[in-house]
Amino acid sequence: MGYLDIVQIFIKERNDLHFKYLGDGFLAIKEIGTFENRDIAIRDFITGLIGVTKKILKLLKDCNHPPDGVRVRITEGYAYKVKVIDPCDNSRNSKNVEFIEYCINTAERLMEVNPEIICLVTEGVSKALGQYRSFFRMGKLGQPSCYPKSVNKEDLETLEILKV
Repeated sequence: MGYLDIVQIFIKERNDLHFKYLGDGFLAIKEIGTFENRDIAIRDFITGLIGVTKKILKLLKDCNHPPDGVRVRITEGYAYKVKVIDPCDNSRNSKNVEFIEYCINTAERLMEVNPEIICLVTEGVSKALGQYRSFFRMGKLGQPSCYPKSVNKEDLETLEILKV
């Protein structure tokens, strides 16, 4: 079983997520409904991500030429859900759902921060997991390795490491 097989099984199991493939990785977005318990939704989302990350790490351990590592960056916040023309549809009649806003951009930009650490979460995610601290092992990152453009300094300096 390869990397994409692992990711696609995860996608099939989680029909409540939106996915976007990005080069050798992916962006997973959990849209939390109005009547959904936010903290439980975040907990379940992260539990799923940890599971798929562990499977990917196991796969890479057995590779002859593994990549430099695996990075998971988890943010939370509000985003706009928009429908845009599907560039792969020659007729230009179908539309894809996209999410845009600071939290989406931040998740991608945080990939540059401390790449040796598998999983980093923002302060909002850490607070949402507060009541589940016995289940998730977390600790303060401290000084980030870099300050990517368009990410608030306060967000970088309050990052936490989530043990996978």
